[in-house]
Amino acid sequence: MVVFRDKAGRDIRIEVDGDCAYAYHDGKKVGDLITTGRREIDERSPDIPAEITGWDVDPAYRRAGIATEMVSQLVDEIGTLLPGKRDRGIGGENALTDDGLHITLKCQELGLIYPFPDDVDPCSERI
Repeated sequence: MVVFRDKAGRDIRIEVDGDCAYAYHDGKKVGDLITTGRREIDERSPDIPAEITGWDVDPAYRRAGIATEMVSQLVDEIGTLLPGKRDRGIGGENALTDDGLHITLKCQELGLIYPFPDDVDPCSERI
């Protein structure tokens, strides 16, 4: 658990629980970040990084750095994350909202989230 002061001057508690992170203010949950967790293929290859499957910050707490801090704290625990899906997937699979895309791009600049698969140079050694 870590407590940080957001851009609005509020003390926000971030808790990492397994493969997810949660934000609290005055005992009330104000945000969450959900991932698949790291996935093992077999012992001969490295695990697939955790993929973001959902995140939300209460509207009154948005644009205050809370989502970025949740990502940062979770990355410290389980490693760099794969981004959520850009577009709605087959069968109505969850996809990034405009706000989610904005946060993802910011976290990619910070090295907390890997690039989208379509943005990766196949000749690069980075995921």
